Amino acid sequence: MAEPPLTEHTVTHASGARTFYLASGPSSGKLMIFCHGWPELSHSWRHQLVFFGLCGFRCIAPDMRGYGRSTVPTDPRGCSNERCVEDMTSLLAHLGGSADNKAVFVGHDWGAPIVWQLASHYPELCHAVINLSVGYRGAPLTEEKAVAAAPKYGRYTEKLWQFRAGGGNADAAGPVDYQVAYIEHFDEMVRDLEANIPQTVKAIFRRSGPELLAAGDGRFTEFISTYDNRARIAAGENAFLVNVPKSSAAAGGEDLERDDMITEADMHKYIEAMQRTGLRAGCSWYLNHDVNAIYTAQSKNGGVLEMPVLYISSSYDAVCKPERYAGMGDFCTNLTKAEPLPCGHWIQQEMPRETNGLIAQFLAMQCAEIWPAQMAKQ
Repeated sequence: MAEPPLTEHTVTHASGARTFYLASGPSSGKLMIFCHGWPELSHSWRHQLVFFGLCGFRCIAPDMRGYGRSTVPTDPRGCSNERCVEDMTSLLAHLGGSADNKAVFVGHDWGAPIVWQLASHYPELCHAVINLSVGYRGAPLTEEKAVAAAPKYGRYTEKLWQFRAGGGNADAAGPVDYQVAYIEHFDEMVRDLEANIPQTVKAIFRRSGPELLAAGDGRFTEFISTYDNRARIAAGENAFLVNVPKSSAAAGGEDLERDDMITEADMHKYIEAMQRTGLRAGCSWYLNHDVNAIYTAQSKNGGVLEMPVLYISSSYDAVCKPERYAGMGDFCTNLTKAEPLPCGHWIQQEMPRETNGLIAQFLAMQCAEIWPAQMAKQ
């Protein structure tokens, strides 16, 4: 069977915002909408678009706000969760989705919080929710909730609350130091990432394994660490990049090899998009924790999700560790948690066949009524 083509589309919303998206599968198929994270593109879902398009779903992957060929706000508030959710509900309406024609929403990294927020604010639009890497914690954290949740979610939960609330000991941020660094040193963080975009792309989009997790220094590739970012900035070093001299990043010196997780063509898609838009808007998603918490507090049903939910994690993700979301069952009444896949952060790109298999099994078991009839005939 020939692979279905990935077609390109753009919609302009009533707000004036623009969303570019890739599409695959029959126009009559049930909708699956895939939301990417930092610092990615709709292209990150290429393996899933092809597979589920062949299954008979109508598959849609937008460039999220701040990325690629979609609207790139200059105001960081333009990349809040609420604005991103508005884009997705408007996109759904444009595609013919509604409470009578629900969609399956899929997210990864920052795309996952957008899907969680959409599901908690507009549950009537979601047939099912599938998220990778970033789990769900329901209602926003307070200091009391963070401390009480620590035995279940780990110290990470307390540290996350500390800087989101603007208090606590930011110096003890540990695995979320990079998020504090965005808040305190945004220009430096973006400047380092933009200094040599080809090298940044090759440093970020790499597989991970047990040796990096065992190092305990927040590496999600051998060249990127989420610990001690502010200390590196203070020392005049790269904020994110490690094992890469600052002069090399800035001057395009010693070149990194491309990891085979992405092809040469994939790499150039990311490079071209980042060179066109820069990374400032995409990184500004990290500057909205305050307004995102206010938006989360407005969730329906106390933030509890009742539609079928699938959570896929990975064994070698230095930040989104599965144990940090051990209590998701408190907020998802119909939860399926897959066994962590033996890969790093970029789950659907590192292990696309396994990811597709988990999603397909979940849909066939939990959402049999929307499984395309043509799949059963093959």
